[in-house]
Amino acid sequence: MFQLQIQNDGESVVVPVIRDSLTIGRKEGNAIRLTEKNVSRRHAKLIKYNGKVYVEDIGSSYGTRVNGERIKGRTELQSGDVVSIGDYRLILMAG
Repeated sequence: MFQLQIQNDGESVVVPVIRDSLTIGRKEGNAIRLTEKNVSRRHAKLIKYNGKVYVEDIGSSYGTRVNGERIKGRTELQSGDVVSIGDYRLILMAG
């Protein structure tokens, strides 16, 4: 099972990755809602497929980074990878 540790402003919450696809963004209706202004309404998508987890930027204004590198298209994540969306850090944890 995979989990995401979401960090922002010294606070942290852990969210289980249960569904095969989760949208991430500022707008209500996203599976993971990040409310800071530097997060697009529909920012990124987390995809679980064949025992692996991927992140994909879905046309955000601000970009999505994995371990500090801006991504283009779908990017496979490893346990411990840090996804940066705005001021948020989302850390993938396996186990």
